[in-house]
Amino acid sequence: MYKITSEDRELQKMVNRDRASLAATFSKNFEVQEKTLNLISKSIQHADFNRFDSNKIIWNVSGYVNILSYDLKVVGKNLVLAKEEWEKRYFVRQLALLAYEGMNDLLELLGKIFRRTISMLSNHEKLIDELNTNVSRLNTFKSSREHSLKKIRNVSIAHRDRSSIEQLNVIYDITWSEGIEIATEFDQILNPIGGFLQSVINKSVVEFDELKNGSK
Repeated sequence: MYKITSEDRELQKMVNRDRASLAATFSKNFEVQEKTLNLISKSIQHADFNRFDSNKIIWNVSGYVNILSYDLKVVGKNLVLAKEEWEKRYFVRQLALLAYEGMNDLLELLGKIFRRTISMLSNHEKLIDELNTNVSRLNTFKSSREHSLKKIRNVSIAHRDRSSIEQLNVIYDITWSEGIEIATEFDQILNPIGGFLQSVINKSVVEFDELKNGSK
């Protein structure tokens, strides 16, 4: 029935031992994400109201990354702390949907318009190099994970197959440890993107003429 590997069993032992500590760590991360998203939300609204178009583009991408990161942490918490086998696979399915949509959206959001915007900043060659590094990580993740993520997404969560046995075959074949591995990989991609975007924001608030002219 359920595919349970030796890695799953070892992981379960670790989670059982450290459950309280893991839950506390997730809660602390949620607090940071809430504060960050509150700041981003206000900044996007401010840029929109004052028609700071270049800054809005950058803040919007930053907002998307932080929403995605927050959702990933919420799914990750529930995935790690899940006790029942179906529950574990439900959250792996949610993860597959989140990662599949997120990686493709980010590749578009970090594309032509974003590149053109940051090219107006000083020392933009360095920024473009850093952007290329982050995009390369995304593409590597997509190349290695797209097939399995798409299958889970299409058959069992976003576009459910009308054949119940096809759904069950996919669900039973999911392993808990692989789900956590995917969540960790994706988080390790999002974190550097977030740091990169912060450095872009720091330069943009100083250099863009639209901000020097004041706000309404």
